[in-house]
Amino acid sequence: MNKEINHAKQWVLKNTRLREQLTNENKAYYEKLLLYIRTAGIFYEEEEVEQLLYAILSDIVMAQENNEAAVDYFGENPKEMANLIILRLEKPKFKKKLTIAGNIFLISSFFYLIGNFSMAKVNFNPILFFLQGILSFIVVYFTFFYIHKKVYSNDFPTKKSLLLNTFYLGLIGCCVIGSFVLTDLVTPPNLIVTISNPFHFILIGILTIVGASYIGLKKLNK
Repeated sequence: MNKEINHAKQWVLKNTRLREQLTNENKAYYEKLLLYIRTAGIFYEEEEVEQLLYAILSDIVMAQENNEAAVDYFGENPKEMANLIILRLEKPKFKKKLTIAGNIFLISSFFYLIGNFSMAKVNFNPILFFLQGILSFIVVYFTFFYIHKKVYSNDFPTKKSLLLNTFYLGLIGCCVIGSFVLTDLVTPPNLIVTISNPFHFILIGILTIVGASYIGLKKLNK
């Protein structure tokens, strides 16, 4: 898994360096395509996605060297081409989905515990802990989905469409915040487990050590 992540990051770095060779027009064309493909889903193999993006970028650079613009080389409808590319991506395996979902859940859980930490105690509600972990995953998933759908939807934005987008984003933000608040309000308070001093310090310390060790091991593997 770590090797796959490292290889993906290497492709991202190569992509970033090669992108600097693009003209402003070609860069705008490619970066929209890049965002559309990267946000197609959170479960696809990152290395495979980045390799495909690098191949597209290499073609654009080659066309540019022949005085051909990206829009002339790939056409005025890159969305259609991108959809064909996405269809060719390997379908994510269940283990991959479970790993990504688990990582998002663990990050959410850590912040939940930190948010309920005080100098005297930690209030832990197992149902709220579980619900907010799931909600965090849903928020991340739909953020990718929303960005993906919007990449090519406003190529020629009007004042009305910009206002509507602002309204929709504000509404989505309120729904997200409201969902977290609602889960807190409807969860039965009698299920709260209180971890008092000094055990809550030990719990936070263990979580911090585990988190730091995980990050350290990833850095070491890189």
